[in-house]
Amino acid sequence: MLERPTLAPPRERSARTVAIAFQVAFALGAAVLLGLGSWPRATIAAALVPVMWAPALLEHLLGRPLPTHLSAQLGAFLAAGPCAGSAFGLYSAFPGWDKVVHADSGVLVAVAGVVLIRSREASVRPAAALLVQASAMAVAAAWEIAEYTSDQLFGTQAQHGNGDTMTDIIAGTAGAAAVLVATWALGRRRGRAPDPTH
Repeated sequence: MLERPTLAPPRERSARTVAIAFQVAFALGAAVLLGLGSWPRATIAAALVPVMWAPALLEHLLGRPLPTHLSAQLGAFLAAGPCAGSAFGLYSAFPGWDKVVHADSGVLVAVAGVVLIRSREASVRPAAALLVQASAMAVAAAWEIAEYTSDQLFGTQAQHGNGDTMTDIIAGTAGAAAVLVATWALGRRRGRAPDPTH
């Protein structure tokens, strides 16, 4: 008697579907840019394809499925920032776009941090919240280094002076702080920190 194949849980399947959808979109974007003769920008879009496996790797490390919205948010951030912003030039077309993207990066890091903490603890303690905030600030700084490197090596125009760099970092910091304040406020309302996996 043949055994029925074991299917992944619905949440895990949907998270993989989201990741694959963004990977296809990034690959198509890279192909379009390559067809236009812009191989440096095509390289940026193509490099985003393997990044979408980050949630699956985190799931493996944690031994539990992550919320689908985390994969969707990562994909949206990559699509809005390095893909549309850098590779397709949206940063130059809309000067305020990078502030939105950097604020969303802080939101993404903070949500991921809260999910990670809630996978092991019943609540987000102040020390853990500070660590999440510091991580978001570190990511914001690292992203500015990446933008500078991209500008120098690939001819993109992601940065426009020190003021732009600092306000980008501030936007990322503010995005993370907003998530942590919301987590604290909802936690007080419910008597514990909210579970972002639901």
